[in-house]
Amino acid sequence: AKTATVVSIPRDSYMEVSGYSGGKANGFLAKAHFSDKDEHEEVKRMFSEYLEIPINYVSIVNFKTFEDVIDALGGIYVDVDMDMRYIDRAGGVDINLKQGPQVLTGKEALDFVRYRQSNAGTRQSSDIERNERQQKVIQALVDKVKSPSFVLNIGEILDAMGENIRTDIPESKLKRLVQAYIGVSNEQINYIRLQGVWR
Repeated sequence: AKTATVVSIPRDSYMEVSGYSGGKANGFLAKAHFSDKDEHEEVKRMFSEYLEIPINYVSIVNFKTFEDVIDALGGIYVDVDMDMRYIDRAGGVDINLKQGPQVLTGKEALDFVRYRQSNAGTRQSSDIERNERQQKVIQALVDKVKSPSFVLNIGEILDAMGENIRTDIPESKLKRLVQAYIGVSNEQINYIRLQGVWR
């Protein structure tokens, strides 16, 4: 049907799945990685159980891929919802974004979706707001995939993806998925943001 649903799980969502003690959602990837089981199979099992839906395949994308793909596309146009400033010299993080519509580089887009804490006078951000930003970036990427810059830079984009994505999707199926969804519009994507109560 060429439709898709994107579900964002807040990183601090409390999860309980069989075989592990309860904890934050973002900790379960590490639990799968350091378990004695196949990482992809374990991630699928955990989140299938948590969401109560079957998950057939998993792709694990690192920060470098995220930045490289956006840079290969020539940046993405996003309306930054607030001033963002956070410095962590030890961790090598320096977020400095101003509110308003703008084209973000890969590094700036990563800062935009990761921003949560502030130690330099700007307002802090919640997990729910971060998820909304992540979905804004996905929407901007979907729009960009339909642009001439995507076609012109497809080789660079695939190189960036191939080096840093771990997936269990068979190559033949991956090609079919790309062909099926290459022209999908944001109107055909249902974005769901999980809500919750902060404790």
